[in-house]
Amino acid sequence: MKRVVIITLLSLLPAAAVLAKEAKEKGEAHEKLAPAELPKAVRDAIAKRYPGATLVEAEAEHGGYEATVKTADGKEMELKMKADGTVLSEQEDDEDKD
Repeated sequence: MKRVVIITLLSLLPAAAVLAKEAKEKGEAHEKLAPAELPKAVRDAIAKRYPGATLVEAEAEHGGYEATVKTADGKEMELKMKADGTVLSEQEDDEDKD
């Protein structure tokens, strides 16, 4: 029985790899980025909108970018942006709050 399960799981790996590659090519995958990997337009837009903010994390997703910044007054904001720096949405990141 263990062999059947193992063989079945191993046979699914190539399909999962193909699906992951296709999702990434379509911009549907979430890829963690270092702050320096964000396009300059995105970094500049964040700096202009939130002077003194620190970029906490960044991801490439759905053909755009998502960034979490810690503002000068300590709030964490989540931004969804286009590569040209256009802000699509922003909201306070309350994930760490009780």
